Amino acid sequence: MTISAMWMHGTALAVESPERLASNGRFGWGGDLQVQPGQSTWMHIQVPTPVLVGGVQARLLRASFLFETFGGRFDELHVFDAGVDSANGFDLATPHTVFFGIGLSAHFTASIGIDSPIPPTRVIVSAAGGDFET
Repeated sequence: MTISAMWMHGTALAVESPERLASNGRFGWGGDLQVQPGQSTWMHIQVPTPVLVGGVQARLLRASFLFETFGGRFDELHVFDAGVDSANGFDLATPHTVFFGIGLSAHFTASIGIDSPIPPTRVIVSAAGGDFET
């Protein structure tokens, strides 16, 4: 059995609903966004995926999504492989045999001010990755 780790830098982050953002930047440390108060959006990032290694189909053991928030929260993380779905690290209960390519989708909801207005919530996604075995 061979274990491989594949990662994608956070600057590759794609936001599903950019109209809900106050800012959407890319910097050396990763994707750096500000989500409007009370708004939510999905964020997507692809993971380089070894489908076959030495003629053996790879299996995903663990998905990682490295982030920092300043208010708000991530409330869902989905792992997709051509439509198959399942916080900084998530061990899969059963390794997933890879078919085409792995993508991570994380749903984030910003804080909302109750008694007074608050600034947009900042989110930094520095990287995402997966541990694979063959």
